[in-house]
Amino acid sequence: FQNPLTNEFDQQYYRNALVNSRISVEEFESDAQDRLTLNYLRDSVEAAAVPPTDIARVQAIFDGEVRSVAWLPIERVALPPVEDPTEEELASFYEEREESFELPERRQLTLLNLSADDFIHQAVISDETIEANYEATKTRRLATPEQRTFLEAVFQNEEAAKQAFGVLAVGGDLPPTDGVTQTIRTSTAEDVGIEAFREQLFAEQAKDGAVAGPFQTPAGWVIGSLIEILPGTPKTLEETRDEIRAELAAQEAELSFYKALNEMDDLIGQGLSLDEIGETFGAPVISFAPVDARGLTKDGLFLQEVTISPDAFRQAFELPQGTITDRFEDGTRTIMLAIDRIIPRSVPPLEENRTRAETAYKVVKENDAMRAALDTAKTELEAGTTTLEALAERYKSAVERPQRGLRRTAFDANLPRPVLQSAFTLSEGDISIVQGRTPTELIIVKLEAIDRPKTEELDVLAPVSAPKIAEQLSNDMLFAFEQDVLSALDLQTDDARFAAYKARLLQDQ
Repeated sequence: FQNPLTNEFDQQYYRNALVNSRISVEEFESDAQDRLTLNYLRDSVEAAAVPPTDIARVQAIFDGEVRSVAWLPIERVALPPVEDPTEEELASFYEEREESFELPERRQLTLLNLSADDFIHQAVISDETIEANYEATKTRRLATPEQRTFLEAVFQNEEAAKQAFGVLAVGGDLPPTDGVTQTIRTSTAEDVGIEAFREQLFAEQAKDGAVAGPFQTPAGWVIGSLIEILPGTPKTLEETRDEIRAELAAQEAELSFYKALNEMDDLIGQGLSLDEIGETFGAPVISFAPVDARGLTKDGLFLQEVTISPDAFRQAFELPQGTITDRFEDGTRTIMLAIDRIIPRSVPPLEENRTRAETAYKVVKENDAMRAALDTAKTELEAGTTTLEALAERYKSAVERPQRGLRRTAFDANLPRPVLQSAFTLSEGDISIVQGRTPTELIIVKLEAIDRPKTEELDVLAPVSAPKIAEQLSNDMLFAFEQDVLSALDLQTDDARFAAYKARLLQDQ
């Protein structure tokens, strides 16, 4: 809400900003008052919520304990490979898991994509039209850009800059002053770095003598005064002939496109097919291989063009075979899809899906073998018959430990997330197996020790932990306050209008 010239609050800027945001002054100020009131309530609750020292000491134990954790990542390749399945094993596996091999419903679709570009070849632009357009627009078709000469003055304090701004605004000249840098510059708009400065001195309506600033920059407070506008050099007719022809052809094509949309609606109403509609307008009609609702073919190839209109593509999976979607517009383009054929979801025979089945079999069996091996390792660790270091040698890995113990309030976020979660959920000496950084990695995690603060340290740590309890307590009280307010509200409803609204929705559907 600041005036850019004075850097102070301005009522007019305030109201304009709210109008542009479609908010009334009353709504904004009421909302601001509500938020301030809630903040006052929260502050007063927090000021009064002083947790008992004994509870703060318990929180300090929780926050201050240091946990020592070690973990051993194991990759699937460290285990012996799984043997290829026999024919019977593969057939049994495929039958047991046939749902995972099911192919989703796919639909063969035909796309009509009509755009303004399809009408450009029909546009005939005469030389007379090009010449008339050139005369009307040559001032903006420049071979060399417009430049402007202006005075730029840099002051070291805002007050001096404001006084100088007033002198320039009434047509005066700035006297040479110590500590003030005055420079005459001639530049294009693109060469002026201060955006607000550029917007004022290079505005289309700016005239000689226009003043801008003051603006704060790293060099100081800057003001400027426009001295002269140096028009750019227009391009010749021959230099712009092709450019103008292309612009006018695009405009003609756009008009033809919107005219064609009305004709298309008539053809749709007559029940013409997409091929017939496309042939009428000379628009491309493309048929695609069957795709599922994600746009993927049976082989997993994504056909982007058939999903070019998400709304049309979505509707194409809601309509029956032999129908056409609504016409969906996207700027100067309209799109329709025809549902030529629906292929129901099905499970292909094993022979058609052998490669995928064999791959899935190996992945499942390798995962089962890896999980079984690590469960055995976990049992050995818990029984004390092995160590993490011995397992590391067995599986050609390495035991990892953080450089220092972990606290809930201070830990290395770069550590594997499952390891961190285990470190703060396991009891001392406990062991768990978690997923690693990749699908082929599992991690054995052991919480080796928990070092809790000593009794004499709690008096120092308790005041640090107390604000957390106070914050939670104030949040709980404010939540209860909000629930009490909500329960006190009397919501008025009009059952008859609500029923009519639901009936209209059903009728529309």
